[in-house]
Amino acid sequence: MKVRVMTLLTSLRSERVRALLTHMTLYFSVVSRAVTVSFLNCFVVFSRYSFMFIMLTCNPAPPCSPCPVGSLVVPAGGGGTFLGGYIVQRCDLRCRGIIRFCAVCCSLSLLSAFVFFVHCPDVSMAGVTAPYGIHSSLDERLLAQCNSNCSCDRLFSPVCGADHRMYFSPCYAGCTSINLTSEGQVYSNCSCVAANSSHERLALAGRCSTACPYMPLFLTVFFFCILFTFLTSIPWILVRTLGETLIIIPLFHLMSRAIPGPIIFGSMVDRSCLLWQDKCGEQGSCFVYKNTDMSRFTLIAGIIYKVNLDTFFIFIFFFYYFHDYSNCRFSLKASNL
Repeated sequence: MKVRVMTLLTSLRSERVRALLTHMTLYFSVVSRAVTVSFLNCFVVFSRYSFMFIMLTCNPAPPCSPCPVGSLVVPAGGGGTFLGGYIVQRCDLRCRGIIRFCAVCCSLSLLSAFVFFVHCPDVSMAGVTAPYGIHSSLDERLLAQCNSNCSCDRLFSPVCGADHRMYFSPCYAGCTSINLTSEGQVYSNCSCVAANSSHERLALAGRCSTACPYMPLFLTVFFFCILFTFLTSIPWILVRTLGETLIIIPLFHLMSRAIPGPIIFGSMVDRSCLLWQDKCGEQGSCFVYKNTDMSRFTLIAGIIYKVNLDTFFIFIFFFYYFHDYSNCRFSLKASNL
């Protein structure tokens, strides 16, 4: 009896492995979903890069900087998830129609990804993106004649000068005194801040904000980018194209494939850094990014993700069409979700 049971289990295991290895629809479903989850991990789930992109490329006012990310992710992500499931149930889509639906959503998301090309001008930072006011040429070093006798440390504490130029710290701005006002910490007698008849040598604690008209456009298009991406979350065909006993294998593969996403995006974002933190000779976090490079690298990464995803859906439709899984139909009951 024991031998028969072992033989039966071995046979079932062999059939499952054979079904898994010859299931091309499964392969491309796993890869496509892994690409989608990687994109979501970077821009939606963790909101790290979307928040960073908005902060650095759109330069919002500090009190409103955390607001856009949460106001986009919740309605776009949740609404897209429920809307995708409703469309599949309402239209009674089978697998072939679901593949087309996912491909269309991915294509629309690809078009909306071009919003990452939108960016505002870089904030002028003395010694990094702009020369010090008393110099005629760009000095790439933070140390200048106006602060050479200050013995400044490398603690990053940015201040915005009255000349609309950001400085690494009050010390590097050459400031000698500080006053607490209703607007915050105001530094005065800043020798590096260019003075004229319209303003004095003052600096306000914090980064400089610039008037950028692209924030509403970016938030609107980015909302639809998230919406179209989440529309495919419920209609995903992987779980429906396999038997229940084989689900654990692709899901495990899915989780392992989703991990590198933030690492890949992070490495591309780091390429746009202009000024790195120095921790005892080791590279720390980035202090200043170049908006143009940040926008370009983010756009390239987004397009690569979306183009690959569209390609995978083409392969999924191709293999599914020739295998003709006519019995693959979505059932959105709670027990199957």
